[in-house]
Amino acid sequence: RPRRLLKVIDLVNRMRPDAVVLTGDYVCASSRPIPLLIEAFRRLEVPAWATLGNHDYWTGAELVVQALEQAGVRVLRNASDALEIGGAPLRLVGIDDHRTGHADATGAFRGVGAGGTRLVLTHDPNVADKL
Repeated sequence: RPRRLLKVIDLVNRMRPDAVVLTGDYVCASSRPIPLLIEAFRRLEVPAWATLGNHDYWTGAELVVQALEQAGVRVLRNASDALEIGGAPLRLVGIDDHRTGHADATGAFRGVGAGGTRLVLTHDPNVADKL
């Protein structure tokens, strides 16, 4: 679905959001789409953060992470990142894929204060039981 991804990227750029979050399954059973991922996500004109999904792990998580990072996407693997949206602080918390056993909610929230706005990113909603 390369054309669809490029259309979505173009649509996102026209909408001019403050940030983009991506939550996994960039590949499925093959690493062949990785060059397209790099090309497509490089077109994003706004900051982007990502978590991985189960298919990314089953296909090759390190290749996917490298591709996303080459495209300028910050990958949150049981980690957080602080940013400002419209002058207001926001903490993105990325919890890795639960289904493949990589989720560590405690680690993801390490260093995240109790106050402020926090947005949790994860591929598998079943990780909510760990929060």
